[in-house]
Amino acid sequence: MPKENKRGGMLRDDIEIVRQIRCLLRYQTRVGLKGYPSSKEVVDFLKAAPLLDGQRPLDIDATLPPPVPVRLKSVKTDDAVETMEEIVEEIATCTACDLHRHRLRAVAGRGGARVRLLIVGGWLQTESGGDDLIFGVEEDRMVQKMIEAIHLAPKEVYVTNAIKCGVAPEVQPQAENITSCYSYLQRQIAVSSPVVICTMGIVPTRKLLNVSQPLSQLRGRFHSYRMGQNRVIPVMPTYHPTFLLNNPEMKKATWTDLQLIAQELGK
Repeated sequence: MPKENKRGGMLRDDIEIVRQIRCLLRYQTRVGLKGYPSSKEVVDFLKAAPLLDGQRPLDIDATLPPPVPVRLKSVKTDDAVETMEEIVEEIATCTACDLHRHRLRAVAGRGGARVRLLIVGGWLQTESGGDDLIFGVEEDRMVQKMIEAIHLAPKEVYVTNAIKCGVAPEVQPQAENITSCYSYLQRQIAVSSPVVICTMGIVPTRKLLNVSQPLSQLRGRFHSYRMGQNRVIPVMPTYHPTFLLNNPEMKKATWTDLQLIAQELGK
């Protein structure tokens, strides 16, 4: 159980651990996990939500006797499950890892609510926090041209990053920062329910696919991301726009990847 400080409140680090567990629970409910074995500890934990900086508590039915699982009433129909806006709000105030200390602005993503294509990059390097960039100025323009080239409307695409903090170029995120943000990405995938995922760069590719091969060996063919127990989403790895700006000769290979995505989408 979380430790308490001298005033009887939860320590900040423990609150962050609980917050991350709640993120995982929300993702699991979205992909179809309907309950856990009933116990006093589980019920007490779910009722502890008011401790989390004013977040809304999970509404549960704790009256069911064992061994019937505790039903999470937050398992809702598609039109009632958590929204992308709710995830964006959480990301805006996230302090789950030390990277938030260097954050110039939160970068949750941009696009439609339920989409055909989800594009995932690494993180935003920015000189200031006042703009609305996802990958970068020239990078975002390139992504927009890619989307137009395969005849998708902006509302059919959601663009985001594996790391949700926009940081200065001299700040180098670490593996633990990617891990801290991963539950957000999982929930964004569940909420947006894309037909295809395109990972741009090695950071999101390795995280989503749990592989170690170089990107050059992974691109050019579809891989699988399993969302819950009942759905597999095809994933096409390709090069990040920053890499393409520095290595324009690789644009042809990326165009091949985009064409495969268009075929999968029936374009």
